[in-house]
Amino acid sequence: MLNRRKKKKILPFISISLLVIILAVGAYLIFGKENKNVPAVDNNEQNNEQNNEQNNAVNSDEKQSTSKMTLIAAGDIMFHDDQLNSVYDEEKNSYDFNSFFEYVTPYFTEADLAVANFETTLGGDGIKYMGYPIFNSPDDVIDAIKNAGIDLVTTTNNHSFDTGLDGLKRTAQQLKKHDLEFIGTYEEKPESRIKMKEVNGFKVGLLAYTEMINQQDQLGLSDDEIHDAINLMDKDQIAKDTAEAKENGADIIIAFMHWGVEYSQEPSATQKEYAQFMAEQGVDIIIGSHPHVIQKSDMLETNNTFIVYSLGNFISNQRRETLGKDFKRTEDGAMVKIELEKDLETDETHISDIDYIPTWVSRTETEVDGKFEYRIIPIKQFLEDESSSEIMKDLDKDKLKESLEATEKYLNTYIK
Repeated sequence: MLNRRKKKKILPFISISLLVIILAVGAYLIFGKENKNVPAVDNNEQNNEQNNEQNNAVNSDEKQSTSKMTLIAAGDIMFHDDQLNSVYDEEKNSYDFNSFFEYVTPYFTEADLAVANFETTLGGDGIKYMGYPIFNSPDDVIDAIKNAGIDLVTTTNNHSFDTGLDGLKRTAQQLKKHDLEFIGTYEEKPESRIKMKEVNGFKVGLLAYTEMINQQDQLGLSDDEIHDAINLMDKDQIAKDTAEAKENGADIIIAFMHWGVEYSQEPSATQKEYAQFMAEQGVDIIIGSHPHVIQKSDMLETNNTFIVYSLGNFISNQRRETLGKDFKRTEDGAMVKIELEKDLETDETHISDIDYIPTWVSRTETEVDGKFEYRIIPIKQFLEDESSSEIMKDLDKDKLKESLEATEKYLNTYIK
């Protein structure tokens, strides 16, 4: 009896328990599935999120400990008569040089600082627009250079006084008016001959000098007037300017030199002498122009100074068709791409990578007599990129390969 009574009391309890379970399952099926906004918890997903947060924290620390900067420099920008004639729009009475830089623009725009040598003057339309021997270009060239992504031009070269002192000053005025930075020439005697720029956390000291100026005796200017208007290559001045850059806290000092012997692919004794002197003063990078052909690059043991003695012509009408086959190397040029890295804790800066973009100037005839299409061609890209095959139909592939081989013979990276 006792046992039987116990069984009778247990059965209702079991029934009630089953009913509760059934109701709970039903509630889940009805309400749980409808609540699709509440995701199921995945332990693996939680672990992945935690790992990602930790990785992001590590990456954030790495970003804060170093800063990087990319410099791209190109050679001589010149506008000869055939170039001026080819881009002149008679109806608009204006010039459009943008097409010259079409294929190299991406390289400049990706850089933090892009520089080239501006080897002409902006003397105004009161003087005939022309090329060699007296360079005077329309102001329209400024927009094309800016549109190409070039941030700064050097204006100190042998053609700086081609349109006289007034032309030199007007060139400076127009570059300022169009917000294109420049270095090397001045409207009036400067307090400082260096330019300091802040780029990606780097303090960059920029210097620029020329070894010579054309027709100096015919300018009718005193030595002081010339010195007040342009940076001439002088050891005392270079030492003074380099010291000033250091005093201003420059992390990197870059000198742009217009020097050497035209059409010679070997640096002169003067180039080598000054390169060594600048390295001893603390210049970190030296970029050369004027020979109109590629000259070698080197890493000087003193101060680990990197130098390219000449980057050749960037855009011009100098070529085998105009100067003769012995001058075909004037069609070659290069952009040098230098990666810099700064330790934000120690402020130490070093070159982390060096690369080159060899270029070749293409000149093709148009349907209009006496007019040509000029393009700066990044050789490797055009030889390797299938998307450029249409354009390659109008180019001489053998000339491109020959140019590439000739350029690479002189340029080395020196980065292990």
